[in-house]
Amino acid sequence: MDEVSPLSTPRKFGRLTLLRPIARGGMGEVFLATTGGIEGAERPCVVKIIRRENARDKSFLARFFDEARIQAQLQHPGVAQILEASTDPTGKPFVVMEYIEGRNLGETRQRSAQLRSHISWPDSVAIAVCVAEALAHIHERTDAAGSPLEIVHRDLSPQNIMIGYGGEVKLIDFGTARGENRKCHTVSGVVFAKPGYVAPEVANNSPGGPQADLYALGIMLWELIAGRRFLAGDPAEHLAEVAAGRLVPCSLALSINVPMEIDTVISRLTAYHLKDRYPTAREALRDLLRVLKRAPSLANGERGVRARISHWMGRLYPVEPARSRAEFAKLVTQTREGSERRIPELPLSPQPPAVADEAVLPGTRYRLLKLIARGAMGEVHEAEHLDLGRRSALKILPLARCNDSEVTLRFRSEARAVARLSHKNLVTLHDFGTTSDGRAFYAMDLLEGETLARRNEKGGPMPVRPALELGVQAASALEAAHSAGVIHRDIKPANLFITRDNCLKLLDFGIARVKDQNETQNPDDAMSLLGTPEYMAPEQAARGPVDARADIYALGVVLYELITGHLPLTAPTTIALLDKKAHLVPPPASKRGTREPISNAVDQLLAKALNLDPKDRFSSAAQMRQAMEAIVNKPRLDVNRRTLASIAIAAAAVLLPIGMGLHRSKATEAPVRTALVTSKALAIPVATGAPSDAHRVKVRRVEQRAIPLPVTPKPTAPAVNPATPPPGASPAASPAVATPPSAFAEQTAAPTPHEQAVHVDDADDNATPMDDAVKSALSQARDYLKNGHGVAALSVYRKLGARYPEDPTVLHGWSDCAAATAGWGEALKVAQQWATTDSAPGAQLYLAKTQRRVGQRGDAIATLRRLLAADPSNKEAQGLLERFGGRTVASAG
Repeated sequence: MDEVSPLSTPRKFGRLTLLRPIARGGMGEVFLATTGGIEGAERPCVVKIIRRENARDKSFLARFFDEARIQAQLQHPGVAQILEASTDPTGKPFVVMEYIEGRNLGETRQRSAQLRSHISWPDSVAIAVCVAEALAHIHERTDAAGSPLEIVHRDLSPQNIMIGYGGEVKLIDFGTARGENRKCHTVSGVVFAKPGYVAPEVANNSPGGPQADLYALGIMLWELIAGRRFLAGDPAEHLAEVAAGRLVPCSLALSINVPMEIDTVISRLTAYHLKDRYPTAREALRDLLRVLKRAPSLANGERGVRARISHWMGRLYPVEPARSRAEFAKLVTQTREGSERRIPELPLSPQPPAVADEAVLPGTRYRLLKLIARGAMGEVHEAEHLDLGRRSALKILPLARCNDSEVTLRFRSEARAVARLSHKNLVTLHDFGTTSDGRAFYAMDLLEGETLARRNEKGGPMPVRPALELGVQAASALEAAHSAGVIHRDIKPANLFITRDNCLKLLDFGIARVKDQNETQNPDDAMSLLGTPEYMAPEQAARGPVDARADIYALGVVLYELITGHLPLTAPTTIALLDKKAHLVPPPASKRGTREPISNAVDQLLAKALNLDPKDRFSSAAQMRQAMEAIVNKPRLDVNRRTLASIAIAAAAVLLPIGMGLHRSKATEAPVRTALVTSKALAIPVATGAPSDAHRVKVRRVEQRAIPLPVTPKPTAPAVNPATPPPGASPAASPAVATPPSAFAEQTAAPTPHEQAVHVDDADDNATPMDDAVKSALSQARDYLKNGHGVAALSVYRKLGARYPEDPTVLHGWSDCAAATAGWGEALKVAQQWATTDSAPGAQLYLAKTQRRVGQRGDAIATLRRLLAADPSNKEAQGLLERFGGRTVASAG
């Protein structure tokens, strides 16, 4: 016989006639053929001929003969039957096989995706039942003497499974099969099977037994139900992952509405260890049949396996069987000389809808209009529903990550988290599904506006009040999420969206944790972090358990950045930043050079939200929201420049004659000080260390009268450093400063917790000795602090500190008060001022403790070393240095 080529058909091949080529593979060519005989009784068959270039290759010849020998031993409806195996007159082998009217599983799966007709799980299990039944026959087949043939297919894949239009399923292509009657053996280390279906033991260079076929069956079943390929990316990398046991099919019941038993069966079919895999195809078949019994019957009441498959093929190829037979009859007629009988042309099966709109997401009713954003957890598109005309934001999981079970589960958890929430500051989820190519997606509200991150890039620091108003909305969203048991864990400007009507929306619940959701992290994976390092709470950065207070910390970071234009803490590397978060307290926002004064109340709010210890933060988002609302809703009266100028002129008119009168006083008379009698408050922010917005100070309208107050004459003795007691004085005694009671009666006239009186006085350049009135003021400040009125207490200390800048008692109390109100920057500054003016060990020790409290461990050690250089016998300094050099942290006080 002559060598056959596609151009030489139809033509005679012995007693057969080759009608047309079907396929051309690595070993041979496959043709549709017909037997001779009575006209009208012709029967189609398939002829496989070895390729010309391989005809002299002994290895290929041996494999070709082996395939014929092995397949001829099998007699089962699930295996394509060998009708004849022989050689032509030139010695070239050929095989004649039964013709299967249908398509291979790969083609049917592809057509199903094109028609957006997803294969149901009952149909998928029915196909798996037929394959498992055929494998049971193949693996259990014996020879005439009853000895096992030990046949293994080893190349089971969708391309080697034929699905007939009538519902039959048959295995083909045993070219790489293993059997006892095989003459040619596979070279060690060479894997002939397709990479996506190679079992772990085969990927590890083992020949593979019957369980390798079961692994391939499990992968195909998973692909049919999931609607996508298991292999994604580079085949070599896929094989390496499978060989190492790092790649397994993910659960389907969590993402698709299928019985949990399917996951169990697939898990046993694809187990990495052979001891965990089904030992035989017969056992797998029993479990598959048990699962299929749970499937509902067809519309006509049929429940049979073949009936299901036939019904599915009928949906995919409604006229293909008749068209296939008509084509065969036409080809046969054309081979008969002189025949003029015409075969009517039949229409083709319905083709997949022309993709006139490439933007339609496969298998959905959404048309993608434009890309909005792209991130690690997917892409967000603006999309339009084809039927409803409604536009939505469509978040789609990337195809490359669909095989990652952890990513898929996290994406589904995100959708569930959003779906269970309903609040004006949260987006609404409208739809969830999977595309025909296996990508999960969900549709949510389409928003118009910009993220807070983009607004920050364009606008710089935001005024305090608008920033807190946004914070109130964000806290409200968190309040709703937390009440539903959802912790966001990734609060940051990029996930806070500002609509055109200034409504804030909280987005992206991709790493949210739902209440009672078990989640563990590998302790050996040091960099496995969930969240954005710049905004995550210290306990989250330490990869420990987190609760709602982690979101409160992150919101505090966002507000701090909004108001100051700076993050609370920065570092050149992520590791350094996480270390800072664990040890350092951010400086107060008021110390960051903002464009407007920051009140103590705002400093305290941010300090509480950013506390290193979750127990000392706001206990809930509702509590933080209420604190922000208290500041935002604090009444204020705006004062314009003209009003300020009028007040300044009025003050000058009063003070000028008073100053002239003082100048004319007799030398023997006591100097006169004045205190202004005030009334009718006007809100004016204080320039230095004063509150703005909520904590506005009361400045009162000046009346045209003044009360003279006696002032103690300045001492004539040389100034004495308060830290250096005079000869004969007790080292512990502080210098006394005398001030008349009337001076402090007006200065500390019981301010309310959120307001304080400002008075115009002519403070002396040199402080006078402290008397009982000053001690009374200190006592008053301590009472304020004890009763929770930190702002008022700090105000008194600031006044005393301005008057007595070198007094240890004042400076010690002032620093303690600032620390108690979370003003760590002020506390450190005052401690440094005390240590600079006082070389006594107590001041140096206090400074070292304060430095350690604010995270300046190196500075604290340096301070202690300087102290020990001057006083080596100081036991307390030695103890603190040892503790600071280790892990123990000493608290100030």
